[in-house]
Amino acid sequence: MHRLTELFFAFVLAFSLISCKEDEKPDGRIPLTIDGFSLTSANVPGGRLLADGEWEHSFGEKISLVFVSQSTQTNYPFTFVPDFSGVLPEVFLPPGSYFYYGSSDASQITSYLPVQIEGFLEITAPTSALLQGKTAYQLVSFSDENLSEESHITHPQETPLFHKDGYYYAYVIPALLFKTELVLKNGNRIHWGVDTQAFTHSSFSFRTSTSSSSTPPLSDPHLVFSEVRVNLDTESAPDRMPPFYQVELDADLTEASGLQFVGQHLYTINDGGNAAEIYEIDQYHGQVIRRIRVTNASNIDWEDLASDSQFLYIGDFGNNLGNRTDLRVLRISLNELETKNDVQAEVIHFSYDRQSGSPSAGEDHRFDCEAMVYHGGQLLLFTKPTNAQGSDVYILDPKPGTQVARYAGTFETEGWITGAEVTRNGKNLVFIGYENAGATSQAFIGVIKNPQLPAISGNPMKTIRLGAVVFNSQTEGIAIDADYRVKIAGEQLNQGGLTVPQRLSELDLKGILAN
Repeated sequence: MHRLTELFFAFVLAFSLISCKEDEKPDGRIPLTIDGFSLTSANVPGGRLLADGEWEHSFGEKISLVFVSQSTQTNYPFTFVPDFSGVLPEVFLPPGSYFYYGSSDASQITSYLPVQIEGFLEITAPTSALLQGKTAYQLVSFSDENLSEESHITHPQETPLFHKDGYYYAYVIPALLFKTELVLKNGNRIHWGVDTQAFTHSSFSFRTSTSSSSTPPLSDPHLVFSEVRVNLDTESAPDRMPPFYQVELDADLTEASGLQFVGQHLYTINDGGNAAEIYEIDQYHGQVIRRIRVTNASNIDWEDLASDSQFLYIGDFGNNLGNRTDLRVLRISLNELETKNDVQAEVIHFSYDRQSGSPSAGEDHRFDCEAMVYHGGQLLLFTKPTNAQGSDVYILDPKPGTQVARYAGTFETEGWITGAEVTRNGKNLVFIGYENAGATSQAFIGVIKNPQLPAISGNPMKTIRLGAVVFNSQTEGIAIDADYRVKIAGEQLNQGGLTVPQRLSELDLKGILAN
């Protein structure tokens, strides 16, 4: 009998323990299972792209949340691992309405997509929920097919790229310039920059004539995705390249038509009908720092700038109709340019030795000009034929007086040449321009390596497309510093009711021009 009594009490105790275990939260808390989170743009709510994709995002090692009771204002902190492929995270909360917020740890550059979690939910019974998430980061990825593992990030900090599944990549905080040095498997280098934009995934792949890609094409289940395939020629020059540091130029520079570095200072001008002023501008923000007025000359049609060690040259040779008889180049002392706000110009008057008359209205002609460089003690002028077929080269002596510009040769182009620059070592002649294709026109950089000046015989021009003019503005001016940093100025563009603002942008051509 005593043994039966012991067994009975053991049974009652076990039953009581089991009953207590089933009610793990005697204060009435209810389990909430977190299924995951939706993802939208932190800047554009509702910006989610609904698509199946191959890129699998990682969201870091932990997300720290706080659930705030709307009735008692009590905080319930909760930390979980954002990996929803196994056991789902579970939190116990008293019944009621909650505001929740939290985030993953984040830095400027990460191997995972940082997210912020924020929203409201109602807890009345055991349930599961998809929390509301958002991100302001951008993912930049590069197929590793033709890239070496030496490829690395150079800005905003020097650090290796991350790697997985056939891609080098990094998640980047928005509103930063992201630059990489991409080392090709043949040892050549390309400097690639991207202006980061929230909630986007920009993916790039580099193909050669012998490429046989084993990397599958990408899509992205969460971020707004774009893929750019870049073809490399036999010298590893890309056929396309995105400009970066794109900013809107000062409101007074809607028709910026020329650029020139003088030392570390960057100067620009507006084209015809504007004030006879030279503008020193901020290289990264596009704002006017200083105005230099040319007191003894008007701006008939200023188009480009060039310089030597003593003078800045202004090409007043825009000639759309081909009938100007007052073509000229203005010469400004660099000493006066850098120390005075009012300067006077010496004048080089000229005509073309191949032009014997004026074209009729609407007639094609080859005597408009928007590009000029100083090289080897001469000014070289590059014309902009009406039909955009090639460009003629003319030579001027840089001394004031009246001259005849001597024809030196013709070279093929992909469109209109609107600006030119020669690198300081004289080994690269670089042009800016855009195609003659209407609304679909692409802006481009043209590069002639080791040009046999002034005739430009020898190497053909390599063309690097910069994207549609409607995204870059009407590209008109180009300047290159000693480190092959290229600045590009674009005029405001008005087309079909669309206004594209005047812009200043940049390319880093060190790898291409110095390879």
